Amino acid sequence: MKYAKYIIAVLALFLALSAFSFAPESHTESDFLLDTYVSITVYGRHGEKAAKAALARVRELDRLLSAFYPESDVAKINRAGANTPTAVSEECFHLLLRALSLCKQSDGAFDVTIKPVMDLWGFGSDNQRIPAQNELSAALDKVDFRFVSLNSADKTVTLLKEGMAIDLGGVAKGYCADEAAEVLKNEGAENFYLDFGGNVITKGEIPLGLSERLKRRAKTRPFVVGIQDPKGTRGNIFETITTEQAQTAIVTSGGYERYFEENGVNYHHILSPATGKQPQNGVLSVTVVGSQSETADALSTALFVLGPGGCEKFEGLFDEVLFVMDTGEVKKIYPRGEK
Repeated sequence: MKYAKYIIAVLALFLALSAFSFAPESHTESDFLLDTYVSITVYGRHGEKAAKAALARVRELDRLLSAFYPESDVAKINRAGANTPTAVSEECFHLLLRALSLCKQSDGAFDVTIKPVMDLWGFGSDNQRIPAQNELSAALDKVDFRFVSLNSADKTVTLLKEGMAIDLGGVAKGYCADEAAEVLKNEGAENFYLDFGGNVITKGEIPLGLSERLKRRAKTRPFVVGIQDPKGTRGNIFETITTEQAQTAIVTSGGYERYFEENGVNYHHILSPATGKQPQNGVLSVTVVGSQSETADALSTALFVLGPGGCEKFEGLFDEVLFVMDTGEVKKIYPRGEK
């Protein structure tokens, strides 16, 4: 017993010192999916189980929705050719239904049938090049979302023009991020951060270790999402967005990720469905903030093509849009009546 008080004192000192180093529990799962690096971080107990379940769902959807997999629904639609109904999964049908609605709302600035034109440019392949105008004109004849027919009774998709092809790359990442977030919430996760290569979803806040709690006099801190400088080197942050506890989607589209250079000119992968070329409106990047990543994904592409004036088409679908212009100007647009 004579050593008891010394043992208690040592234990108390150990716990006191450890209190300053204990970090909150977190778990991250990651993989290369959807043609990008996908990372899912969950804070709190049982985060590993939730993160693994969410990533498994993304892997499943990647196999259904990517045009690069021969067995995917999208590849089957494109192989079927004109006027041939193709049965697809519930997920693919839902996504196409929503995507076509956004195509219509954008007046075709976002168009899931852009694939024939994208293939001409060869982005991401060993055959990147500037297509001739006659090639572009021929490919553009096959681009028109109004010639995609959906039959809800049997979940079939039909392309109505010969040579048409769809690519869900402008909306699939957002949809998959939303689905991953739903899995996490169903698994009981309350605080998480998803990064799908420019598509971010946050929910809740970051729990703090005890040392930070004492310093900040708070148990948590909000997520802060960095917006890359489209003129700077990779990783240069020039703007940040601090999120609320409610689930928030932040999606950025820019011409600095996928491009090639020829004769001193950069040619990026965001093309106008009207011209088959890069938009000439001075936009370098567009960031859309909203509640749903699927919608923000499509809007960021459409608004890159339309420019700041296009925001009026999407009233009620975003909380904030941030444009970075080639003049260096940053334009922030909010729904009418806000800020």
